[in-house]
Amino acid sequence: MILITAYQSGSARALAPVIRALEQAGEGPITVAAFPLAAQAFAEGKIQSEIVEDIEAVCQHLGPSTRITVTGTSWIPKLEAEIWMRSRKAGIPSLAVLDNWNEIGRRFTWPEDKPAFHSSPDCIAVMDEWTRRDMQNRGCPGDKIAVTGQPALDVCSEPRQIGKEEARKRLGLPSDAYIILFISEAIETFFGKGTPLSKEHPGYDDEVVLEQLLTALENSTIPDVMVIAKPHPSEEAERSGKVLEAFPKIKSKVAGKESGRVLAQAADAVVGTTSLLLLEAFLMKRPVCAHRPGAHRKSEMLEAHSGWIPETKTVPELSQWLQRLPESTRAGAVIKPAAKAVCTLIQKMIRAPLSR
Repeated sequence: MILITAYQSGSARALAPVIRALEQAGEGPITVAAFPLAAQAFAEGKIQSEIVEDIEAVCQHLGPSTRITVTGTSWIPKLEAEIWMRSRKAGIPSLAVLDNWNEIGRRFTWPEDKPAFHSSPDCIAVMDEWTRRDMQNRGCPGDKIAVTGQPALDVCSEPRQIGKEEARKRLGLPSDAYIILFISEAIETFFGKGTPLSKEHPGYDDEVVLEQLLTALENSTIPDVMVIAKPHPSEEAERSGKVLEAFPKIKSKVAGKESGRVLAQAADAVVGTTSLLLLEAFLMKRPVCAHRPGAHRKSEMLEAHSGWIPETKTVPELSQWLQRLPESTRAGAVIKPAAKAVCTLIQKMIRAPLSR
């Protein structure tokens, strides 16, 4: 049995294509144990999962028939670290599939008073060479790292990807509007709010970013513009709604449970901060912008894709970017498929487990 588990939605989106690749390769059975946010993302990808609420519910699947444990990574590394430790004690190889460039050290720091990668699985599948170098600089042993790509991004390069008109039809959105999608990151949820800010806080929050986008749009010349705010899965939609209500002259709505990817396909342009959905939108040939007012920390995701995703920090800078719309066409890139690469790595680890 292959045990696959995820805590955050981003992990589930990265693991879903891997599960399909394993099924196509005839590997199984596969047990998917997902915490609630991850379960929702698995469901969007048409992957059935067992919803769990704690580590014990995941670890009950560790046994003689378990051939490998595959996890995502999260900002609460205690969960994955416990699963990796118990897998190791049971003689079961473990693999973590990294899905994001941001906060890499935090994802592998547990206990908190220990250095990064004190707790880690037998192998970590990472997105690219930039990530491999970054992790090694942080102290991760090079022999633990396998460069596979990010499986969630595979769909962005698939020819069967739906177009803007079809996406709008599915979502019931107007065909003639110029739609700008705003992606929330639930910064307050993860980093807190108020002063003084924690050293981990990026220096801005989602409400400020959305408010500045709307302020810039009030003075833009884009005709028939409409803003759709997509809340983070862990965030209350009312927070974005209150900001939108303060700008009644701009057509807007708060997205519900619609897929962020389909919303990006329906959009003419996408604005966010450091969400992976910005990268997905770029790969789908949508103009994108990372607006980070007052940012005092770098974003590894933006640094790794320098030249792909422009960054603005003030309303005038954001206004200049908006002025280049809708003519802006600098978007799109080709990436190598990753799901099959992770599937092959899993097969290799099952048949020839790494020395631990």
